[in-house]
Amino acid sequence: MPSKLELLAGGLAGAKDMHDAILPIFSKEDLQAHVKQIISKDPKLLARLERNPHYVDILNEAVNEAYGKYGKYIAGAKAIDSWDRITSATGLVLQAMQAITGVSIPSALATGFVKEAIELGPKLLYAPTYAVMTGDYLSLPYFATMEALSAVPVLGNFIDAKNIYLNRARKRFQKSVKGRFFDKVEGRLEYALEDPERPEEITREEARLKGLRERHELKKAA
Repeated sequence: MPSKLELLAGGLAGAKDMHDAILPIFSKEDLQAHVKQIISKDPKLLARLERNPHYVDILNEAVNEAYGKYGKYIAGAKAIDSWDRITSATGLVLQAMQAITGVSIPSALATGFVKEAIELGPKLLYAPTYAVMTGDYLSLPYFATMEALSAVPVLGNFIDAKNIYLNRARKRFQKSVKGRFFDKVEGRLEYALEDPERPEEITREEARLKGLRERHELKKAA
């Protein structure tokens, strides 16, 4: 995890896309990269951290808690996307062999339907489990659409290289981190005292309501 100074001073400048190994299953999840992405994409969250550096510890706590829930789904997504890359590479090699040698390869292999059948088993187990356990039910039609497109020759090989399962799980993880962070800070007294108006009259209940209003505005803007 980054220190307070590293996070606040380098959050935006250091934010970048995560770079996985050729096979994502061999990449260790970088929680610091997640933190930088989260604050770079949410100006309100970054402004909150800049006004109160103590909230960095709360953000780190939210990251660890969320990863405790989502870590296994991120790991599962890495396994599925890695298998997709292996089967896609095999399909590309077969198509190249057919083009170079002129040796006929069964049409099902060339068009990718056998490849999709081989990949289907783990995905049928992962997708509904992920959707139910994380509440991301919209992932089911998304995964189904992407799988249908991935059966298209050539195009499917590029789709399989995009880590569709891993990117979806990471996006949900980051959303959970933000939700947990605002849940934790909304009832804190110092959260209310950041308001320059009537700080002596602000109670914990008023602070909680203020936090709820801000979260509501974030949801409407999302």
